[in-house]
Amino acid sequence: MSSVLLNPVDRTTGPRARRVYIVGAGVAGLLTAWAIRQTGQTELPLVMVDRATTPGAGLTAGNGRSLTATEGLVAGGLTAAQLAQAFETPMDQGGYAYPGFVAQGADRAAIGAFLERAWAQEPEAADRERAMLQLGFRNLHLWRELAEQDPALAARTGLQLGAKLRVYQGSQAATKASQEVARLHRAAGDRSVAALVSVAEALALNPGLAPFLGAADFAGQITRQPGGAIHAGRLVAELTDRLNQMGRIQWQLNTEIAGIDRDASGQIQQLRAHHGGKAITLGRATDRFIFATGFDPLLEQSGAVSQPLFPIAGTSITFAIPRSAIAQGLTFPRRAWKQDGSAGPLVISPTLIPAAAFLDWLDQQRALDRLALDMSGDATDWIDRAWAAAWGDRLIPLDVVDPRRLDRFHPEALGAAAGDWEIRIGGCKFYPGVDRPLDLQHPGARWALRSQLRAAAQFFPELWALHGSPTLESESPDWAALAALQPWVGARPVHADGQSTVAPCGPNGFVITGTGSWGLASGPSNGQRAAGWLADLPAAIDS
Repeated sequence: MSSVLLNPVDRTTGPRARRVYIVGAGVAGLLTAWAIRQTGQTELPLVMVDRATTPGAGLTAGNGRSLTATEGLVAGGLTAAQLAQAFETPMDQGGYAYPGFVAQGADRAAIGAFLERAWAQEPEAADRERAMLQLGFRNLHLWRELAEQDPALAARTGLQLGAKLRVYQGSQAATKASQEVARLHRAAGDRSVAALVSVAEALALNPGLAPFLGAADFAGQITRQPGGAIHAGRLVAELTDRLNQMGRIQWQLNTEIAGIDRDASGQIQQLRAHHGGKAITLGRATDRFIFATGFDPLLEQSGAVSQPLFPIAGTSITFAIPRSAIAQGLTFPRRAWKQDGSAGPLVISPTLIPAAAFLDWLDQQRALDRLALDMSGDATDWIDRAWAAAWGDRLIPLDVVDPRRLDRFHPEALGAAAGDWEIRIGGCKFYPGVDRPLDLQHPGARWALRSQLRAAAQFFPELWALHGSPTLESESPDWAALAALQPWVGARPVHADGQSTVAPCGPNGFVITGTGSWGLASGPSNGQRAAGWLADLPAAIDS
């Protein structure tokens, strides 16, 4: 990413053009700004507001990279009775609570309020789940559209789309796998969107899973379904660059919103905030306000959302893969997949950030009118030699090794010099109690991170050893070794009915929240809905 100066808001007094304040400069807020610009609203001044000093430094910094039709179904597919049981059942037994969690009085009150709404919504559960899955398929289409519009952005954000594997283990593996395939078929109306596959078929799709799926004691079921991954942090960086290039965008960073002033009709008059230790106000009644702030109790307190947010927690670790290890033949999965095991669901998302020199080399080949590579010539570190050898004497199409060609790209084809890889392991969502687990010492966070470290040792033993085999088993772990794995803990906001709030919150306000782990996956459609609301907003509120 090129170096970009983030210009602060000009707070001069007097008349000014109507502004759009987007509160939350994470992936949800930036995708909303992107959608506004893509819908042709180029003259509106956009003001990005965030408590952090840089865009994307909050929940986005370690949040999910998984893109699937089923991502985020925390509560939408469960009955109220199943939800009640889930809150009383540990994660390793299929529930939401981390082992050892005991609900106290405040926890029980929060769970009760959550379930009360779930009971009320229960008759619509099946239709609601189907609608959510259909939205998931729609978002995968929108991610593909984004890649077609800007292939360079897709490549530099590690975007991958295509067949994604889900591995089920345990006594209920066959039942769960069959149920998952059936519900995807019902939602899509298409039997080709998901299927049960054999180990051999799975390894053909993702050869890097051989150490795991090839084990003699592997017993489970595998499904194939649409999906992919994207590096949220890189997406924020690329969108920040492009939005600055488009112009008419300002940045109000290091700013904490303290209050939302609304009149009797719900119209937002101004935002009260703190910046640099000083109390300030942002906006006026003629401005527009879009909130994309994740788990934010202020939205409830101000009446911007009508149902309570509930903080399901999430954790992740991230392994950077040294180029030297790849050059020496270290194998690892290069496509996203999901494992359902004793510790609950784990999402494994490899992402590639291609080297600029590699993309330049590909463009040079195309400039020479080459549609394919002849690997009998000079060896190059751009292409994996073992992979190329499997092609024999056949020419390798350029699209197969070009990360800007999503439909044909084979990540397994690239050599060590082609770019930088990392693997994120996340997805242990759990209910932490009223004490939000935004630190690594929280018992629920430590349990989830410990589960992810054990998975890393099982799935990627060589990679795990390269990072010093870090562990959380002792009471005094090596925090320096763990820091290299970028451990992340965050609260995912959900509503009792499993659906998000992506809707107006008054004449000049709009809210995007309650998305849980789906904030990234559903980002394009949520941004489009906010941009559509902005474009259709009647001019009467300007008076």
